[in-house]
Amino acid sequence: MTHSLAKRVEEHRLKLAGSFTARYKCFDLIYYEVTESFDGARERERILKGWRRSRKDELVKEKNPLLLDLTHEID
Repeated sequence: MTHSLAKRVEEHRLKLAGSFTARYKCFDLIYYEVTESFDGARERERILKGWRRSRKDELVKEKNPLLLDLTHEID
């Protein structure tokens, strides 16, 4: 969850935003959601974190079946 997705993506690509992306070298943005409020984003994140990996994978493939980098869609 972030106020600036473009900034967060850049931080990950520069390996500034935590060890997961740096460790696994996953720098493409293949899924994101926009919410109307911070509370809405927090609630959605809580819901998604409760899902099994397979359900999350299905959600991503439903929205982005080719797993393309979506960075070009954000400002």
